[in-house]
Amino acid sequence: MTRKNKQINWKKNIGTYIVSQAITQLGSSLVDYSIIWYIVMETKSSVLMAIAMVCVFVPKILISFYSGVWADRYNRKLLLICSDLMIAAVTLVFGILFYFGYTHVWIIYLILGIRSICTGIQTPVSKAIIPMLVPSKELIRVNGISTTVDSVIAILSPAAGGLILTYYSLDIIAFIDVFTAIIGVAALSQIKFSNTGEDVLSEKTSYYKEFLESLKYLKQNVIAKKFLLLYLVVFFLAVPMILLTPLKIARLFEDDVWRLSLSEMLFGIGGITGGIVISLKKFEMNNYNLVCFSFLMIGVFCFFLSLPFFSVILIAMFIISFFISFSNSITIGILQEHIESNYLGRIFSIIQIFSGVANLVGFVIFGIMGDSISVDHIFIFTSLAFIIYSVLAYLKSNRT
Repeated sequence: MTRKNKQINWKKNIGTYIVSQAITQLGSSLVDYSIIWYIVMETKSSVLMAIAMVCVFVPKILISFYSGVWADRYNRKLLLICSDLMIAAVTLVFGILFYFGYTHVWIIYLILGIRSICTGIQTPVSKAIIPMLVPSKELIRVNGISTTVDSVIAILSPAAGGLILTYYSLDIIAFIDVFTAIIGVAALSQIKFSNTGEDVLSEKTSYYKEFLESLKYLKQNVIAKKFLLLYLVVFFLAVPMILLTPLKIARLFEDDVWRLSLSEMLFGIGGITGGIVISLKKFEMNNYNLVCFSFLMIGVFCFFLSLPFFSVILIAMFIISFFISFSNSITIGILQEHIESNYLGRIFSIIQIFSGVANLVGFVIFGIMGDSISVDHIFIFTSLAFIIYSVLAYLKSNRT
């Protein structure tokens, strides 16, 4: 095969892959946002929102102890297809229950938990597949494109979810998710590639041993460890922006669902812009300082979320999203480049575990605080913490 044909082939494969995942994620995202809007508008309680987040994160954390090993041991494409279909099946059951009037909160929490398990399997696998399809020098740019697509979905999902939820119940959106999952899986099945770039794990090795081996590898991989330690605190500090911004808008402007949708749309547009910037320009793979600068900007504009002006909140969410997308694309590309192929699934599952624990602790703490103290004070605290942490991380990196 000529060099030109190889280039066309990998571009076709990664294009099909990104499209297949975009289709399935669109349907799933519609359900996720609709459930969030439903809980927010029905309860306006950060505690109940926090419980929902616990249902999202705890199962994902627990399954991650196994999903990373599965991603490095079994066929990654098959795992991804199975997890997509399982999410669709669970969502179908949810839609049927909701259609017949079973709208109890505990059912919503249960469905969130089961979907979380499937997502916990899906996430490390999807991250590990990209380096198998893309040349290493193109990883950051491809991740920028992937992030852009994710951001487009982030725009469409809240808008469409809010619109459908205004006129229809959650069961309609659930059935849409099933339809998009079938289309996405059909597209994914057309891509042909080997399971891993290196030898797969032996099935005779215990999960415990393989997990410990991946921790040892992470400890020895200086770049991966550096970025993971940096993000541990960031995962925690990002929680108020995720959890409390919709609640503030709901409390400040009462039942205007369109405001929630618009705020999420601006958040998505910011992510698109960040992804486009990454995909159009080549950045150095070790640009740690650029990531620290992104966190500094997130901290600065998090302060503006504490103000009672809807237009200011929208601008802040756009800029925060831009720098989240920008820094994430760089970081994922760096990790994919510097982690060996047969460790990718396990390392990304470890990242999922650590981020899930940090998020979970944050949701519990800030969920309780959000019903007892001013959310504006929480935003100010988060802003200061982000700024101080990014400066300290930058100074420490440049001293070593």
